[in-house]
Amino acid sequence: MDYIPIIVCVLLFLICIGLGVRLYTINREMQSIKKQIIEKKNAGRNQPFTVDSFGASSVELVNAINDYVFSLEENLKEYARDREHLQRIIAGISHDFRTPLTSAAGYLQLMDKSDGLSDKEKEYLKIVIRKIGFLRELTDDFLDLSLVENSDTLSKTEIALIPFISEIALEQNEWIEAKGIKAEFELPEKNIKINSIEHDLRRIFENIFSNARKYANSRLTLNVFYDENNDSVKLIFENDVEKGYDIDIDDIFEPFVRSKDRHGEGSGLGLYVVKKLCSKLGIEIEATFRNDVFGIKMNILCDGARGL
Repeated sequence: MDYIPIIVCVLLFLICIGLGVRLYTINREMQSIKKQIIEKKNAGRNQPFTVDSFGASSVELVNAINDYVFSLEENLKEYARDREHLQRIIAGISHDFRTPLTSAAGYLQLMDKSDGLSDKEKEYLKIVIRKIGFLRELTDDFLDLSLVENSDTLSKTEIALIPFISEIALEQNEWIEAKGIKAEFELPEKNIKINSIEHDLRRIFENIFSNARKYANSRLTLNVFYDENNDSVKLIFENDVEKGYDIDIDDIFEPFVRSKDRHGEGSGLGLYVVKKLCSKLGIEIEATFRNDVFGIKMNILCDGARGL
């Protein structure tokens, strides 16, 4: 009878050891699964999750995780396929729209130059020409958006920034003079070179100028600075707007966002495309609005090229 307490103590000790070993094994499996999850997240690990032991609960847990991950990956692949298909449809529709619109605009301009139309008819014709122009701009925006959303990153090339911007700025002369806008472009004489994608960079600047064309009231400025400390270029576009204009600056880069005043025509996609392209090219961009002046600030790293 004296051995019973000893036997009980030994049994309890063995049970505690068994529980400790089991807890250690479970903890080790959880740490292993955690490590595999982190690796999959950070390094794109494609192998299924595994366990070191063959405990029923651990195996069931890992099998459930693998089933879920497989299902999620299949859904993501299907989403990517559907997204690519949709973007191709948008690109195709935009292209099919642009061709007849361009042709129609040409015929309408010929009619506008011809004789035989009354003043009222010429007024109506100018309205139609303006509406056709808006539709062409809209299709261009949709085409740009489809290309941005569904395109591989092209190789960057070295671009001489000041001549590049100057060329685009000179192309704005017609509407600047027509609207009586006071334009001031302060460009440094430095031979600033950056590495970028020329087509995308051109579209960024053209869209920013296009936004100014719609909303500038009397003044448009562009200032370009070279930051030697950070080897980067800072660009500041600013234009005034009519007093009382209501601009929600927090949503200015969202799609289909326009001034609440709805003055002028626009798709609301221009600055959204600008933001997407800047993100693609690694360009920092922000918008400001104070004292009836709307501004866009950009910071472009020279990325191996330099300001000389």
